[in-house]
Parts: sequence; structure tokens; C-alpha cells
Amino acid sequence: MMLGINELGNDLKKTAKDYQKFVKGVHDIQPNAKVILCSTLHVTKKCNDITEGSKKIFTNERINNFNALVEELADNQRVFYLDVNPALDDAAGNLSTEYAAGDGIHITVKGYMAWREYIDKHRF
Repeated sequence: MMLGINELGNDLKKTAKDYQKFVKGVHDIQPNAKVILCSTLHVTKKCNDITEGSKKIFTNERINNFNALVEELADNQRVFYLDVNPALDDAAGNLSTEYAAGDGIHITVKGYMAWREYIDKHRF
């Protein structure tokens, strides 16, 4: 599972609590399910550096803060956290332009392929 970047506009702690409720709902229906919470993806440097309008909330710092809250939900028994950003980031910790769509937020088919390969290598 992964919550998208649109959730960054909300209160991050409340969103993480809502995420926890969602995971609990999954376990209520499927008690033996292993849930993997994937990190929200970073944005490109260009997108990260925008300081006006609604895009100013799409910063890698805010994404990292949210990801830290999501990681706390993992118990490493039934709920796991997987940071997928290493598969898609450049050396500076931004979404690589190699994988980024034109908006600097979404990823291309090549990005999805890299993401899938990373998940395959990091199974729980």
C-alpha cells in the first residue's frame, strides 16, 4: 500500500492515524494478511524548490516527515515498511529526472519498472 502525494496537504499525523485505521480494517477482514506500507515517493529537485501556491507542500522534507510517521506503523510481523525512494532517487535524494514525468511528481513507465524491480528484490 502507498498513500499518494495528495495526502501531504492534510495534517500528517491525522493522515497517519487514518492510515493505521485502514490497515486495521484490512486485518479485520484478513487477519493473516501481511501489509507492506511503501514510502510516498519523493519529487524532483525542481518541484521540491517551488515555494508558491499549492505545490509548496510537495517538498521532500514534508514527504520524509510523513514517511517517518508511516514507518512507525510497521510492527515487522504483520505490517512492514518499505522505503522505495532509493530505487528512484538521484544522488541528492530527489526523484530522479530519469524516472520523473513532466510535473516532477509522478513517474514514468520506466519509473514504475524500477519500482517493481525494487519491490521484487525487497520482499518480506
